[in-house]
Amino acid sequence: DSPSMEGLEKKERRWTLNDFEIGKPLGRGKFGNVYLAREKK
Repeated sequence: DSPSMEGLEKKERRWTLNDFEIGKPLGRGKFGNVYLAREKK
């Protein structure tokens, strides 16, 4: 086992909008607006 695998759950991570800090708008895409975002700590 590599150290990076410690503490990871077997099940798939379910991301929600609440998991991210939304930043500045980057532009418009085919499916809507695109924003800069980063994972909350």
